[in-house]
Amino acid sequence: MYRKLNKKLKLLEEYVHYPNEGGCAIVAYAITEYIKQIDPTIHTEIVYLFCDHATHNSYENIVNGIPDSCSHAVASINGEYYDTLGKCSIDYLNKNYPNAKKVPTNTKLVLKSINKPYIWNNRFNRHSEVPKIFEIMELPEKDICKIEIF
Repeated sequence: MYRKLNKKLKLLEEYVHYPNEGGCAIVAYAITEYIKQIDPTIHTEIVYLFCDHATHNSYENIVNGIPDSCSHAVASINGEYYDTLGKCSIDYLNKNYPNAKKVPTNTKLVLKSINKPYIWNNRFNRHSEVPKIFEIMELPEKDICKIEIF
């Protein structure tokens, strides 16, 4: 399973533009949905990272169940973190997101926050990139329809 996932992540890295600049939560969602298709017994969740005072209000909102953005989002698969670049070591996360607070989120809250595009970095072009993500991850049409593309 991990070999297939890593191949998919290499394709995302190659073909999807600026996924970590406004699209990381969408990628994390796609990764967890892909894993659920392969083996629904594997524990997956989306983890939002908050690493500075600029995201303090966003952190408080997410903790309280209010949709908001984050510094970075990763998929957790059996306790290991993944993003577009592949498996993220704790050292990598600590270096790139120092003192980050990690907040596991539920799919419903993630979809609500993803569908508030004005709170995310707009360098990531949803219109062109979301279909690529879902095609690479081989997710069904019903899943892509959950993401608002503006």
